[in-house]
Amino acid sequence: KNSKKEMLLILTCDLEHNSFQCKWNSKRISDYVKVSHLEKDVTNFFESSKMDVLILQYQHKTNDLTQFFQIKCILESAHSLYWNKSNNETPANEKLVVLIVHNVMGQKDPFPIIFSQKWKLAFVDSLTSRSSIDLKDLTMSDQTAMIYQYPSFEQ
Repeated sequence: KNSKKEMLLILTCDLEHNSFQCKWNSKRISDYVKVSHLEKDVTNFFESSKMDVLILQYQHKTNDLTQFFQIKCILESAHSLYWNKSNNETPANEKLVVLIVHNVMGQKDPFPIIFSQKWKLAFVDSLTSRSSIDLKDLTMSDQTAMIYQYPSFEQ
């Protein structure tokens, strides 16, 4: 299994934090006014030789998963185009796409676990961990190993 051709979906019950957004240079889906703006950012990411990680944060609020599937489709399409440009040559840069889904604790309709071949799934209780999390490690490691590697989280 070639993990570099996967994307990372992180489920968390942690809130969206500005400090996390600044530290990891992530973007909130809610900040996009139009779908075309998200599509443009995703396209620019895959066309750029300077960027290797795209982190998007999505706040799950209702039982309607339409927006989530739209985001997922945009990311998967761009990701596939990037890796399938040429059957014989490997892209110059490895690209890591991370979609963080914030699930509100006690929510009536929590985010369902959706398995997909393109996505590596991880649950991170707190994104404001005292020890830094290497996102590339999450794509390549066994989830059980990750629990022991990053044991200390802020309360």
